Amino acid sequence: LAGVERGERKLEDKSYRHARGALHRAQQAMAEASRLAPTMPEVHLFRGHVRAIEGDLHAASPARAAAYGAAEAAFAEAARRNPELVTAWRSLADVRYRSDDLGGALEAALEAVRRDGGDGSLREMLGIVLHALERYDDAINQYREAARLMPMEAGPMLRLGDALAD
Repeated sequence: LAGVERGERKLEDKSYRHARGALHRAQQAMAEASRLAPTMPEVHLFRGHVRAIEGDLHAASPARAAAYGAAEAAFAEAARRNPELVTAWRSLADVRYRSDDLGGALEAALEAVRRDGGDGSLREMLGIVLHALERYDDAINQYREAARLMPMEAGPMLRLGDALAD
């Protein structure tokens, strides 16, 4: 990002190569983890994270969509194998949001909040999805709750202001 912001193409290219290398190593580790513990929910969770990062690194839309689709499937499998794994629901909501599946993101975000309503970051995430769906009153309520739960974080208050303005 620093390379992009400063217009330094060499730094940008070098950073991208490093990120691709790290992703490759993470994929190798995931393959080994899958071999050792194929049914463990966390293996699916971490596979989802690796695939989501892969999607973030792809500039091409079809490759990005495929990686996000694989991430979504992995997060859904982690949540199926252990419904109490809130991180799986949070990650599922996030990747669906990034894939413009707002209905699916809402479903997963609601499930995450249902399982851990005291987590302010989950409330903020739910507010973001509701805001994108133009359900402003519901988003405002979630942002207020997130701000109450995370009084030292500016994000929920900034988002609250945006929702009130909208």
